Amino acid sequence: MVAFTLSQVEPLFASPSFRFALPGAEELNARLLPAIQARRASQPGLARSNQHGWHSDYQLFHWEEPVFRELCQAFAQAVMAATKHVAPNYEFRGRSLQAEGWVNINGQHAYNTPHDHAGWAWSGSYYVQVPEAQGRSGLFEFLDCRTNANVVGIEGAACFTAKVPVTPRAGLLMLFPAYLQHWVYPNEQPAERISIAFNARFAPVTLPQTTAQPENSPQAVS
Repeated sequence: MVAFTLSQVEPLFASPSFRFALPGAEELNARLLPAIQARRASQPGLARSNQHGWHSDYQLFHWEEPVFRELCQAFAQAVMAATKHVAPNYEFRGRSLQAEGWVNINGQHAYNTPHDHAGWAWSGSYYVQVPEAQGRSGLFEFLDCRTNANVVGIEGAACFTAKVPVTPRAGLLMLFPAYLQHWVYPNEQPAERISIAFNARFAPVTLPQTTAQPENSPQAVS
C-alpha cells in the first residue's frame, strides 16, 4: 500500500485582517461626533462608493481639530503594528508613512458598493457610531478577489469562502490589505452609521545628512 506522509502546509496568498480595540473609545467617540457633524455642515460631500450617504473630502490627516489629529496618530501606530506583524524585518527607517482619510455617514438605506483601494498598501475603517445590528443591516463584508477560487469549493473550509461578513461596533478599528474588495450593506436603522476610513502606504525618502531619524519610526504622515 502506498501512502503519502504530510510534510508541509503553506498558506499561499493569505490576506490578513486585523482588528484593533481602542481603550476609552466612548470618550473619544463623544468628541468625534460633534467634530464630524461640523465637517458635514461645511462640506457638500463626495460621491464615491457611497450610495445616498455622506462622504467627506480625503484630507483627514490634514484636518486641524485636535480629536482628528489624535485619531490619525493612533491610525499610524496601528499601521506600523500590522506592518511589523506581516513583515517582522521591515525597515521603517528612511521611509515616510503616506495616508489619506475620510468620514462616511450612512443614514437609513445608505450603503457602499463593492470596491477596493488601488495604489495603497493598507486600508482601515474605524467605527464611531453603529446602530444596533439587526440582520444584515450595515454589515461590512469582504469579497474574495481571486478569480474562480470558489467555483468548486470545500464546505467548511475558510480558504474556499467567497464572502466574510463582519459586524462592526463602535470603537473597533479594522485594518486590511487595500486590494481586498469590500462593501457595506444598507443601513436599515433610523440612526446614522458613522465610520472613519483611511488608506496608508510607505514610501522611501531621502534624508539630509544632518537629520537624524528615530530608528524603526516612519518619518511623517502626510
